[in-house]
Amino acid sequence: RRLTTRQAKFLKKKGEKVLSPSPWSGEKSNFEISGEDLIMSKAIPQLDSKHPFVYKTLKTRLPGILERTIEYNKETLTKDQIESIQHFLKEIVNDAPIRLISDQKEDAKEWNKVLQVCVDKKQTWTTAPWFVWETYVYRRLLQASQYWDTKLDLFKIEKSKSLIGTEQALKQRAKISTQYAGKWDYDTFRVILFQDLWGNQADGSLFTVDTIAGLGSTKGHGENTDRVLVNDTKSVWNHLNQPAKQGHRVIFFNDNSGLEIVSDLVLASYLLHSKKVSTVEFYLKPYPYFVSDANPEDVKDTIEFLISSHDKSMKELGADLKSLVKANLLKLKKEHFLASPLAMSEMPKALKEDIKSAHLLVVKGDLMYRKMLGDRMHPPQTPFKDIVSYFPCPIVSLRTCKSPVIVGMTKKVFDELSAEKKDWTCLGLHGTIHFVNSSSAR
Repeated sequence: RRLTTRQAKFLKKKGEKVLSPSPWSGEKSNFEISGEDLIMSKAIPQLDSKHPFVYKTLKTRLPGILERTIEYNKETLTKDQIESIQHFLKEIVNDAPIRLISDQKEDAKEWNKVLQVCVDKKQTWTTAPWFVWETYVYRRLLQASQYWDTKLDLFKIEKSKSLIGTEQALKQRAKISTQYAGKWDYDTFRVILFQDLWGNQADGSLFTVDTIAGLGSTKGHGENTDRVLVNDTKSVWNHLNQPAKQGHRVIFFNDNSGLEIVSDLVLASYLLHSKKVSTVEFYLKPYPYFVSDANPEDVKDTIEFLISSHDKSMKELGADLKSLVKANLLKLKKEHFLASPLAMSEMPKALKEDIKSAHLLVVKGDLMYRKMLGDRMHPPQTPFKDIVSYFPCPIVSLRTCKSPVIVGMTKKVFDELSAEKKDWTCLGLHGTIHFVNSSSAR
């Protein structure tokens, strides 16, 4: 596929060449530039610490995360492990050069391909791309805590507290799930989809346990439609009501544990009981990541938490989910690529071929949104579909805005919101529901 006329004019004005570099790998494309390569254009800046929010993340948020991680695990970590994490923290604070992963684990080779570019350019924490160093933080934490030997989840205590703290919102979701199971109608679908969107607010890498406890339990079933800047709910509904070309398989690229994974589970249960979907597959992080990101063990623990609840609806939801997992209708899988520093457009061929048969791919969260956009500051009016045309299947992105990147909205609305509050894109108070079916044009 070639660029649209609008995109071609934009790149020509910026003096772009036909071949443009991959955002992080340092390699060039081996095909003519197309819509999917728009995210790789030098003309569109990639986020780094020159942006105030990114700088704050580097200088304040990250040190705070590492310090509280040590505090949460001080009774479990050895002295050597604590010192290793503290030494790593000093690297960040002192703006040390980015260095390679040294633990030789299964993903180290792929990581080091990306990191070698940073090393060759002599990049430090303040000069390397944001997406690279922020994902790198959590991979280095695994190395520092000797995760592959201990299997210690450094974020388990924090994730558990967040889950317990959002119990009122969990009850609300469980009640809707048990009350409307199997009742396929647009109004119910809209409520459940919106709850899954707002569940993404519960982000442990941005908010503390106490802050997360106040999220998700809002009036109107938490829809807050005035804060949804892009709302393709009706398009998602219409797509799910169409016959599936290659089976009724729905895949989630999941994000956070706790309130969000319960929201994902409620949507999955609703789709399965509606009989519009035959299987739902959760593609989860392969290890503890970004504080609250969900891995398969988190999902299993969450289901058991629901089952053990004294609340009737939560107990029923947990039992239902456990039976769906046992029947292999709800599948829990690990996906290393989702925890990698690569852009979504650099998806491995095997994964791309795997998701090709999905009737719908649900891409959750702000980090995956950044990954889809190459973490580049596209003009806000850039059509989302132009950027994600590399997906081989229909997708819906559910994301609350917690970083500076955003597309698919009018410049007028963007400017109005920016005039009210300059950092509005980073506060988690607005959301987007983007639906794209690029595969239908193939």
